[in-house]
Amino acid sequence: MGWKNFSYWFKGGIILGIVSFAINLLMWLFLGVSNDSGIILGFFNLFSIYLVDLFTGEYNYSLLNHILLIIITFVVWFVIGAVIGWIVGKVKEKSVKRRSKK
Repeated sequence: MGWKNFSYWFKGGIILGIVSFAINLLMWLFLGVSNDSGIILGFFNLFSIYLVDLFTGEYNYSLLNHILLIIITFVVWFVIGAVIGWIVGKVKEKSVKRRSKK
């Protein structure tokens, strides 16, 4: 099953999930586990930090919390991408139906 056969919601989820994972990983690799990287990651991962707080009690700059943050961020952005992809799929499906009626 090729990439073209996947549904739009799945494509959107994968694309945004991978982008968020790559951004988090690159920030973590280049900035390390420090307060500066936490501030930058916090801007990108606003919602995800609150979810990490739920799992660990508080967000500190440990390796475990950064790994958990990357995983949760992937899931959050996958869901956002899936919703956007689902909307795009519905719009394209509707336009195809209109063209076939003409």
